[in-house]
Amino acid sequence: NGVFLDQLKKSGKNFKLTGADISGKALEASRKKVPEADFLKLDITKDDIAGPFDVIIMKFSIGCLKSEEFSSQEELWNKVLQKISQNCQQLILITPVPKDVDNPRSIYMPKDIFKQLTSKYFGKIELIEKVQGKGSFDQETYFLSEPKNE
Repeated sequence: NGVFLDQLKKSGKNFKLTGADISGKALEASRKKVPEADFLKLDITKDDIAGPFDVIIMKFSIGCLKSEEFSSQEELWNKVLQKISQNCQQLILITPVPKDVDNPRSIYMPKDIFKQLTSKYFGKIELIEKVQGKGSFDQETYFLSEPKNE
C-alpha cells in the first residue's frame, strides 16, 4: 500500500522509488500515496525482476507466497532468493514469525531452513529487529547483504 515508499520519499534522500506487487489493488493504493514512484505488477515466483536495485524491501512475504509450480515452500523461497540476490545489493526482509513455529500446519519456514536458504544467496545476514506480537505472531526484520550471485 505504499507505506515504505512514502517513508523513503519523506526521508529527504534522493531515492528512485519502485514498488512491486502482484495485486492491482495494492498497486493502485500505492500510486495514490506515492505518485512519483514507478510501479510494477509482478509475481515474484514467475516474473523476472527488472533490476538491479540498491535495496529490495519485502514485507510479510514468507507466509504469503504460494505457487502450485513448486513442491514446497522451501523450493519456492530458494527460487525467490536466487532472483533477488541477482538483482540487488541488499535485502530488507520483514517477516511475521509464528510463536509456535514448529507447528506442522504452519506455512512459515522453520528458522533452520530460513537461515540455510538466506545464507546460500547472501554472505551477511543480520537480525536487526524483533518485535513481540500481541497475537500468535512476532515480527522479525533481517538485513541481508553481500549477495553471492550464484
